[in-house]
Amino acid sequence: MEQSFQHFYNAAQLPLTIVLRVKDVRKEAEFYVDVMRMKSVSSKKDEVKLRFGENTMVIKSAGANEKPFCNEFGFIIEKYSEETVKKELMQRGIESRTSPDGGVLFKDPNGLQIGISGKV
Repeated sequence: MEQSFQHFYNAAQLPLTIVLRVKDVRKEAEFYVDVMRMKSVSSKKDEVKLRFGENTMVIKSAGANEKPFCNEFGFIIEKYSEETVKKELMQRGIESRTSPDGGVLFKDPNGLQIGISGKV
């Protein structure tokens, strides 16, 4: 992992809880642990809880035939640099784009949109 991206992994500004419902709970959890450096705090058969700074993400099963769903969500980080975020995502083979509202948008393995931006 590139040193310049390290500050993203423990710099969330506001406590936030997000619940994602996805087809493959394990694959989703691995993505957030690897890419966003979230920490697993509990794991059950169809549910994983992850921490990111003071934020909590709960990943639950949507069922085998269900599409993933969640309301739009994003993370606010310290020392935000659009260039650094895009470079790190590109190195991981993840496409991204600049959000018209500021920040960077990209998708996780299930196609859910994620935003990363700095404090406004």
